[in-house]
Amino acid sequence: MGFWHTGYMEFHEEVGLGSYQYTPSAPQYDCAVCGEIFPNNDALLQHRFENHPSHLPTLMLRGRACGTRAVVITSKFEPADVHVERCDQATLNGQLIPVQALGHTLAKQTTGTCHVVLRSVDAASEYTLEFRIASENDLCGVENEFERIAARKRLDMRTVEELIEATEKYATASRYSDGICTYLHGVLAKERTANCPLPYTEYEAKFTRSVAELRSYDRPLARAIVSVIEFHHNHFREATQSGRCSRIEIAARKFLRWLHWDGGGTSTHSETQLSNIAFERWVTERETEEIVRWTMCSPRTLARQATALEAFVKRDVADFDRVKVRILLSELYAATGNATRAIYHAKSLQNLQGFEDWATRKIRAFSE
Repeated sequence: MGFWHTGYMEFHEEVGLGSYQYTPSAPQYDCAVCGEIFPNNDALLQHRFENHPSHLPTLMLRGRACGTRAVVITSKFEPADVHVERCDQATLNGQLIPVQALGHTLAKQTTGTCHVVLRSVDAASEYTLEFRIASENDLCGVENEFERIAARKRLDMRTVEELIEATEKYATASRYSDGICTYLHGVLAKERTANCPLPYTEYEAKFTRSVAELRSYDRPLARAIVSVIEFHHNHFREATQSGRCSRIEIAARKFLRWLHWDGGGTSTHSETQLSNIAFERWVTERETEEIVRWTMCSPRTLARQATALEAFVKRDVADFDRVKVRILLSELYAATGNATRAIYHAKSLQNLQGFEDWATRKIRAFSE
C-alpha cells in the first residue's frame, strides 16, 4: 500500500490492490524448537519424536506446539489440525472430554477462551486458547478501508485515526485492524513525523505489539507487515517464514548465510517471481526499504553505493538498521578485497550479542 510521506514515493509504486485475489498460502509446518520446515504434519511429528522428545503432555495446533502463553486463534481450522502427545486424559474448561474428541470440539469454537488441561500418568500441561475468528467479510472490509485511505498517498496521525474509525464496524476483525494501525503509529514515531505526539522511543513497542496481533493472520497484508518488522529487529529466520515469496525473504536469507552460514532453507525466487512484492513495498518503511534494496544488489552494483552506505551508519537511525548496514559494508569490502574496512565494520559489532561469531570470523579471516 506504500508509505505516503513526502519523499517515500521515490521508493514505492502506485497504490492499489488492483485485481489481486487473496488465496491462503500453503500450510507450513515448521518446528518450534529448531525452525526446520516440513511438507506435512506427519513429517513434523516424526521429527519432533526423534529429535525433540518431551515427557509432558503436548497440545499441537496446525503442526506447532502450543506454549504456556495464550494462543490466539483468528481463522478456522479442521479437527485434524489438533494433535495431542503423551496424553491419557483431557479437560476443556473444567469438563472431562474424550481425548479423541478434543479436536472436533475445538474446531467448532469461534469466540471465547478455552482452558485445556492434558494429563498423563505422572504429568499435566495447561493451555489457553483465545478464539477470535474474524469473518472473511470483515477482513476484506478492513483491507478495503486500508486501500482507500492509502490511495491518498499521505501518512499522518489523522490518516491512522480515520482508518481506526472506518474499520470499527468490522467487529470480528478488530484485532486485525488494530495490528495494522499500531504498525502505522510505530512508523510515524520511527520517522519522527511532524505533529506525531509519539516519541521516537515508542516505535519499538508499537512494532512488537503489531507483530503479536498480526502474526496469527494468514493474510498477505499481515504477513508483509510482520516480515518487515521481524527484518527490522534482525530476526532474520522469522522474517523468512513470514515474508515468503518477498524481497524481505531473500534479504533475510542473505543475512542468515552471512551470520550463520545458514540460509534458513533454500529459496529459488527471483524478484520477478515474488508474489508478495507489491504488499511488501506498500508497507516497508523508509530505512528498511533502503537496506532491502542494497542487500539484493550484487557486490559490483553495491560497490557503487558504498559512499551512501557509509553515510547511512553515521545518520541518526535505529541501531537495528545500523547493524545491518555495517554487515553489508563488511561483506562488501570483504568481497572487493578491502581488508581494512571489512575489519573496521566487523569490529564495531564484535561485542554485540548475536553477532560476535560473525565478527570474529570476519576479523580473523583478514588478519591472518
